[in-house]
Order: sequence, then structure tokens, then C-alpha cells
Amino acid sequence: MIYVFKKSGILCIIVIAIIAVFSVVSMGFIAVSNNKNKAYTVVIDAGHGGIDSGVTGITTKVKESNLNLTISKKLAKVLSSGEFATKLTRENADGLYGIFSNGFKKRDMQKRKEIIEKSGADYVISIHQNKYTSSSRRGIQVFYSDNGNPKTIEFANHMQNYINKQLNIPTINRSFVAQKGDFFIVKCSKIPTIIIECGFLSNAQDEKLLISENYQDRLVNEIASGLISFINYDKEKELI
Repeated sequence: MIYVFKKSGILCIIVIAIIAVFSVVSMGFIAVSNNKNKAYTVVIDAGHGGIDSGVTGITTKVKESNLNLTISKKLAKVLSSGEFATKLTRENADGLYGIFSNGFKKRDMQKRKEIIEKSGADYVISIHQNKYTSSSRRGIQVFYSDNGNPKTIEFANHMQNYINKQLNIPTINRSFVAQKGDFFIVKCSKIPTIIIECGFLSNAQDEKLLISENYQDRLVNEIASGLISFINYDKEKELI
């Protein structure tokens, strides 16, 4: 189980029986806690939804939108069990565009922006799945944009380095560098925001992992730990 507590303004983690965490989360026993009196607020954006299913799995044809939602909900449960209030941009399979018509994608993104702006969030994490022309490409990659907040690129680099150490190198023996791009969801506010592409659905091995509940649980615990690690780093930097 992951316990998060504050000591001198720094979040600390105690990881106990990590295997037990995976089974507890997958069985849904960690409830989303009351959002009042939490130290930090995080918006978790499950990418795509509705008619926009994103990419599909190379073998199982699993929809990215469904995986994004599942992983986002698991991440919200883990974070909410500690010092985080959480807000999901979408909580079901539907898109955020209302009635399907021309311009649905723009309306969907504008609704996400509205949710983020009203949330008072300290951080935003957008969950996606990747695709590449070569089926051999694998791994987890973090993306960011210049949204006028220097903490955004620091957050992206820190999360990428943490995920490299905990997941990419042990699983696929390679690391990634956080990549800058022109992403609306990152630029729509000045809140430190990152996109996490959790794996490549164009790769059968990544796809097999991503549809596994055990791997999903491991993934969300590492993302949560990466966020806490960055907050600790940011707090320590302020003390220097």
C-alpha cells in the first residue's frame, strides 16, 4: 500500500507490500476520498472519448479511449487515497462534445479546458496511448508544450526520468526524452501539464501489457510516485 504524508512541507512515500497494492487497486477497494482539505489538486484527463476512439490495438483492436479512461480512473483512486484531490475530465466512455456534429473535436477540447480552468488544479496529467509506423517501437513517453509556466518542462523531464528508471529501462531496456509539441491540452492553461503516452498500441508486447490489470496498476502507482517525487524535488528546490 502507498501511504503519503507531509513532513516539513515535503511529501513522503512509504511503499508497503507493493504486490498487495496491485491487487487492492484492481479490485476497486481504494475509494476516491473526500476532496476537501487536500494538499494538492490534480486534473486527470482521459484522452479521446465518444466517436473519437483514438488509436486501436494491433492485435486485440482495443480502443485507446477505453484504456485512457480505465488508467485515469485507477490513477485517480491511488492519488485520492493520499494528499491529492482529483478531478477527471471525463468519467465515462462519452466524449465531451455534446451532440455529434461538425466541430465536435473543438468543442470537446474546449470543454476539457473549461474543466481544467475551473478546477483550481496544481497539476494536470493527460493520459494517452501511442502509435508508430514501426511496430517495434515500445515504451512510455512524456510530452509537453510551452504554456508560459517554467514548471511544466521541469515536471515533464522529471516524470520522464522517473518513468525511465522505474518502467522503461526495466521493461524494454531503453529510455526516452520528454518531447515538446504543440498540444492544446497543455497550452490551454498555465497549470503544469503533461501528456503521458502510456505505450504503443502499434506494438503487440506493449498492447499486451496495457490491457493487463496488473500492469495498469503498476503503471498508475509509478505515475503517482513520479508526481510525488517531482513535488518533493520542487519543494526542496525552494528551500535552497
